[in-house]
Amino acid sequence: MRAAEFAASYPEEAFEATRKLNFADDKSIARNAAQKFDNVQRSFARNMHSVLDDLQAGHISAAGANKKMGPILQNAHQRSYSAGKEWMTGRKAVLNADDWAYLKRSVEYERGFLKGFIDDVVNGRGKMNYSTRMDMYAGTLQAPFNNASLEYSPEDAEVYWTLGIAEHCEDCLSLESFNPWTRASLPTVPGAGDTRCLGRCKCHLEYRKKEKGFLKKKVGEQLGRPDSMSKLFTLPPMPKGFTLPIASERAAIESMRQEMNYWRRAIQDAHIGGNKVAERQAIKMRAKVNQDLIDYLEKNKIWSPPALSVDEVLSGKMLDDRLMQDVFNQGLDGATVAGLPDDLRKEVVADLLKAGAAADATIAGTIDKK
Repeated sequence: MRAAEFAASYPEEAFEATRKLNFADDKSIARNAAQKFDNVQRSFARNMHSVLDDLQAGHISAAGANKKMGPILQNAHQRSYSAGKEWMTGRKAVLNADDWAYLKRSVEYERGFLKGFIDDVVNGRGKMNYSTRMDMYAGTLQAPFNNASLEYSPEDAEVYWTLGIAEHCEDCLSLESFNPWTRASLPTVPGAGDTRCLGRCKCHLEYRKKEKGFLKKKVGEQLGRPDSMSKLFTLPPMPKGFTLPIASERAAIESMRQEMNYWRRAIQDAHIGGNKVAERQAIKMRAKVNQDLIDYLEKNKIWSPPALSVDEVLSGKMLDDRLMQDVFNQGLDGATVAGLPDDLRKEVVADLLKAGAAADATIAGTIDKK
């Protein structure tokens, strides 16, 4: 999301819903937070482009660019996180030890990508225009903003992944279809890079009070989904001695889950390309990161079991009747159907034919070629 679009993407009703949720001490502080974040993205993009220009012109070395860009990145992440905290609480943000721990880890994670970007510029690698790639970095600031607002939202609040006016990837559509989430169950946030659009979207999070008696109802019934989906949205009870992750721990967990997603995509790319050696290596690396995450959670007694994992949500395996209906209401073509898992694709086609839907020769032909 470009900086100028951020404040507009949070409609007034979303702002008011969040204010009613938290009874903010000072609404003016909360109201100004989105604009502050907009300014952070603008200054970040401007300063980073200035260094990029110097690097491409040969005025500074790769080491010099890294030395200049590092502090810009760190400052922008800190200010973005503070803005997210103020937006949710309506109070002037004072960062505590947990907040700083989150920022340290998130900045270290992004520095790795930044170093790779600088190396690509120096060596002339990569297909995407370097200026466009730099613009993408401004979009990643959504992650600290959204993580802060999520961290300081009420524990029992309903969290809605909300689509803006844009062409969305199927991952964002899937995340939106499983609304509402909770702070504990939401597997990622806009801007984190877990979705196929890599966070280059206009999605945002909205927070609402949980309806009275919500926990006593069947979740599948509450959301209008078939009973078979209900268990997916019921978190198991927290084991004795475990706690929910704090901000710094959430950052560690998010980092490992992002790395798992990277290797998941690497496995898929290698498989499609027929590179069995690369596929085996990617499978091995994903298994290692997965075990690291399990060990981290067990060692620190952290309870972080999303109702759906990122992999489950983004794989399409959990595509339900409501999302299926949404997909076809948007008029997407047979290529979308062809991208579904084999068993689900057959089920979708059967349902369409039973309903007398327009499964024409083009759609059927696309599916048959899968």
